[in-house]
Amino acid sequence: MNRELSILVPGIRPHNWADLYESTKTACTKYDYEVVFIGPFEPPAQLLENNNVKYFKDYSSVPVCIQKATLECEGKLIFHTVDDGTLAKHSIDMAIDYYKKYCSEKDIINMRYREGQNKKGDSLPLGYWKAWYHGDLRLRGIDRDWSISLQPMFDSRYFKELGGFDCRFEYSNHCHHDFIFRVQMDGGKIINSPIESCNADHFPGISGDHEPICIAQHQFDDPKFIELYGTKKPTDRIRINYNNWEECPSVWKIRFNKQKLPETYEEMLSKNEN
Repeated sequence: MNRELSILVPGIRPHNWADLYESTKTACTKYDYEVVFIGPFEPPAQLLENNNVKYFKDYSSVPVCIQKATLECEGKLIFHTVDDGTLAKHSIDMAIDYYKKYCSEKDIINMRYREGQNKKGDSLPLGYWKAWYHGDLRLRGIDRDWSISLQPMFDSRYFKELGGFDCRFEYSNHCHHDFIFRVQMDGGKIINSPIESCNADHFPGISGDHEPICIAQHQFDDPKFIELYGTKKPTDRIRINYNNWEECPSVWKIRFNKQKLPETYEEMLSKNEN
C-alpha cells in the first residue's frame, strides 16, 4: 500500500465531484490520500489532472462498483463516501488519528454524516447508529447492541479477508449492514467518528434520480436481507468469497438499459423521463 487512505466514491453525478474533491483537501491535511471515483459517467477533465485522483468507468450496481474499486485502491485504509456530499474540515485527520491510536485492523470507524435536501439535514442522534434504532433491522439474527455504518473507514486488507460486500444486494445499504454485522461477529468494534464527516444531499422517495435505489432496496434487497438475518445469526458466513462480484451483471438493470447505455447524467435522466 502506497498511501494512508483511499477515499472511494461510487457515483453517477460527476457534476458534484469537483466540490467533493476540493473538500478532501481540508478534511485530510495530515495524511497521504487518493480519491477513487467509479461510475458510468466521465468526470471533468481537470479533475483527472490531479495525481491523487483515479476514475474507472462502470455501469454495475453500487455494491459491485465499490467492490471492484477496492481492487484499485492504494490506501491502507479505505473510506467509502457519497458523491452528493462534501467533507468537513479535519474530519478525516481526526478519524485516522483516532484509528491509529486506539483501533485494531478489525475495527471500523463509522464516519458519521448528515443528509437532507440541499444539504440541510439535521445532525443525527448517536442512537441512530445502532441497528435496533431502525425498525427494519429488529430481526432475530441481529444483536440489539450491534452498530451500523453506511460510510465506513476500514482496513483494506481485512475488508478483503472477510470477502468485502455481498454483491448479490442490488444497492449498498444492505450490503453495508451485512459487512458491518459480519465484522462484529468476528470480534471487530464499530466506533463513531469524532465529528460528522460528511454533509450530503438527499432525494426522498422516488424523486430525482433516487427511484432505482428505492426499488432496489424495497423490492429486491429487503427480502434477501430478511432471508439472511430474519431467524438466526448467520455466523457461518462471516467470511465470503471476495470475488463474488464476478457473478453479478456488468450493467445494473434497475437503472440502465443494457442496449442503450447513457453517456452522461443528463442523458440518463432524459431517458428515464421518456
